[in-house]
Amino acid sequence: MPTAELVDAVAAQWSALAAVVDGLPDDAFGAASALPGWTVGDLVARATSSVHALTESLRTDASAPDASATSASPSTEPAGRPTSAIEWLVALSQAGTWATEPGPASSGSTAGTGAPGGAGGPGGAGGGVGGAGGVGEPTAGVEDPRVVRERFTTAVSAARAALAGLARPDESLRAAAVVAVVHGLDLGVEPERPALRLATRLVARLFAARVPGRAVELRVPPFAAVQIVAGPRHTRGTPPNVVEAGPVPFLLVCTGRLRFAAAVADGRITASGERCDLTPYLPLL
Repeated sequence: MPTAELVDAVAAQWSALAAVVDGLPDDAFGAASALPGWTVGDLVARATSSVHALTESLRTDASAPDASATSASPSTEPAGRPTSAIEWLVALSQAGTWATEPGPASSGSTAGTGAPGGAGGPGGAGGGVGGAGGVGEPTAGVEDPRVVRERFTTAVSAARAALAGLARPDESLRAAAVVAVVHGLDLGVEPERPALRLATRLVARLFAARVPGRAVELRVPPFAAVQIVAGPRHTRGTPPNVVEAGPVPFLLVCTGRLRFAAAVADGRITASGERCDLTPYLPLL
């Protein structure tokens, strides 16, 4: 995907979140969210942290020498800094960017490493998701909703400006799309199609890398289809083991927001074949 399309997809998703947050009534910020133990205000603050970190990452990249104009190779990246979209995604997960429960995993532990959850990455700010500008775990009290709202919308405006100035490809943007989509789902925001496509394809790629094999065909129409799970290889005709999910249910089960069995029971995911139970491999992130 061209850089301009990546930029537009990520910017549009964050803008959609900003529009929803800007329209929330003050009393909504103190209300319980879909994630147990987190208020809506907590989730907005955590999203703010991710937006701040995305902006700082893009500014850092913009000030670095352009590798295309030199003989530099990927090995010249700062130690510990991911270079592929999947590496960014894994680092984001390890930083607790979309943790469903408060605790050590959501406090961030990659500060200063160049990973997305630490300083200068798209998943957290300063000290990970609990760094400057956000929360690593739910707050004890309720912050002024006007402050939380303004902080988020201002952060999104800054991120859009940084994205607009991006002139070269950046694999971290694919992972940043996953961050924006998942934060949006937590807040009940319908994903923008381009960002949802990016997020679905990247997470499907990670699934195939984490659970290699050809025994199960995992379909996420209309965006992705991958072969996963070790076992007998299917070569012709209808695959004996098929799991099919819409993009949103797929991302929800992969990030631990929806149990696989529950999604199958209510029809959001269909699964057939003796190897179709993906529960042992979830959550993926």
